Amino acid sequence: MSARISLGSAGAIAWLVLIYLFVLGPAAVVIIGSFNTATSFPSDFEGFTFGWYAQLGEHPEFLDALFVSIQIGAIAAFVGSVIGIPVALALARYDFRFKGMITAFIMAPLILPQIVLGMAMLQLLTALQLPATFLGLALIHAVFVMPYVVRAMLSCLTGLSPSVSEAAASLGANAWQRFLLITLPITRAGIMAGFIFAFIMSFINLPLSLFLTTPTSTTLPIRMFAYMESQIDPFIAAVGSLTVIAVIAGSFFIEKILKVRLLA
Repeated sequence: MSARISLGSAGAIAWLVLIYLFVLGPAAVVIIGSFNTATSFPSDFEGFTFGWYAQLGEHPEFLDALFVSIQIGAIAAFVGSVIGIPVALALARYDFRFKGMITAFIMAPLILPQIVLGMAMLQLLTALQLPATFLGLALIHAVFVMPYVVRAMLSCLTGLSPSVSEAAASLGANAWQRFLLITLPITRAGIMAGFIFAFIMSFINLPLSLFLTTPTSTTLPIRMFAYMESQIDPFIAAVGSLTVIAVIAGSFFIEKILKVRLLA
């Protein structure tokens, strides 16, 4: 019996390793290629160099795009958190008519193809005769990342018993005091995780920005996409590697440090 269990465990571990290789393999290829002395990407590994990373200082347009992406990501994450936190509290605490339909509508950006969402947003701005601006792009990103905030908050609120808040209410605490003294400390990890994850999803987003970007709001993914239209060399792999490493570090911080499973 133990032999069968060990065999099953080994098979499960092997299957998990294959899944991780399939998911992380392309990222590993990009990172390895960023240290290649070759002048094209992808290509056979000819030698080791940090030269492509050193060229980052010679391309100020990438640094400008990085700053724009950070700004848009921060605004989108903040707005998405301000809207998403009360929505998650309402969904977790109250039962109301059409709750399932409303929840599905809120989570729709998670399942809609981003290319379709970007076209829809562009058509909406055109119909309203509103120009595509830096702030408009940030707000549209906020619509996209808000469900991630709701998801993170719901994962924290699932185990929160309403009796705790009811006990505080019976002692005279008003709704604002209950939120500040009870709900906020308990869900602090979910709030932080939702904000960080929303920032990451906005930072790496390409399809939405592809339709709505302007010369003054060119994000890093758009700049990388434009660079690859003319040439593909290990320099772009170096930029991509830094992005991948930043995203992995953020995900590790959310999962291991904050102890929040966003996809649970």
